[in-house]
Amino acid sequence: MFEKLIVIDCRGHLLGRLASFVAKEALAGQKIMLVRAEDINISGSFMRNKLNLLMKRHKRMSTNPRRGPFHHHSPADMLMRTIRGMLPHKIYKGSAALQRIKAVDGCPAPFDKVKKLSLIHISEPTRLLSISYAVFCLKKKKKKKTKKKKKKK
Repeated sequence: MFEKLIVIDCRGHLLGRLASFVAKEALAGQKIMLVRAEDINISGSFMRNKLNLLMKRHKRMSTNPRRGPFHHHSPADMLMRTIRGMLPHKIYKGSAALQRIKAVDGCPAPFDKVKKLSLIHISEPTRLLSISYAVFCLKKKKKKKTKKKKKKK
């Protein structure tokens, strides 16, 4: 049914696509370990993402900043926060699923010799396939010639 533990290498994966895959697997009951979270990619321009993260880090409660919201600096914590947003973490099954997931920066000692799963196929763009199919259909339509009906006099 399930493997004992899946170790996923985050290098080269898109943040949202990897997070949605991990959230779905954890809800199904799979234990997942995410390594090298610092090498994950976020789509969009670098400057835009950098400014968004810097703006988030300065947001605090005006009366008592110790109350939150807390914005994490660690890439592993940012990844866990993204996954938490995709889970119903306030009910039992969501919190249990969140406990099945661990994310770390780097590759710690027991996991550096374990075979890691790479899910690059989920990070490939899906729109290209539909665009190429649409172009194929357009080419077919251009090749088709319609016969004109002759008018009877």
